[in-house]
Amino acid sequence: MLLNIVKFIDLLLYSIVLSQPFFYALAMTKSQKGLSAPAYIELRNLIDKSLQVKMRLLYYSVLVVALVLIGLSSANPSSLLFICSLVSFAGLAFDMYFTLKGNIPINKIIQGWSPDNYPPEWAETRKQWFFYYSRRQVADIIGFVSLLVGVVFG
Repeated sequence: MLLNIVKFIDLLLYSIVLSQPFFYALAMTKSQKGLSAPAYIELRNLIDKSLQVKMRLLYYSVLVVALVLIGLSSANPSSLLFICSLVSFAGLAFDMYFTLKGNIPINKIIQGWSPDNYPPEWAETRKQWFFYYSRRQVADIIGFVSLLVGVVFG
């Protein structure tokens, strides 16, 4: 029963993590790339301010639950659930790597700008932000699909 509860919680939390990359794929990427510098800076800074603490708590939670799932499924290391749980955790780890290496430092740069005061190369910074974010999207999708396969077929 505990294993089923952990699988459910892991799927639930990971699906919340995945909702952001899917929303960006559906609308936010194109919308943000179409914004003027002042509008983009204002939106980016409002999103960051709103999500900083919430996303940190979400990521810590899903990482802990993912580790618990790995621990519980490690009794059978050749099982599909265990293997998929490892791949799923790796997806989260890659997401965190690209977040810490790319998106957070770039967010801090953008937070130093205002809609009235920004560098002429602002669009290049936005391009770098999307470069890292697109890698996070791929990692999250691979990780979630792996988790889903492991939970459903494992």
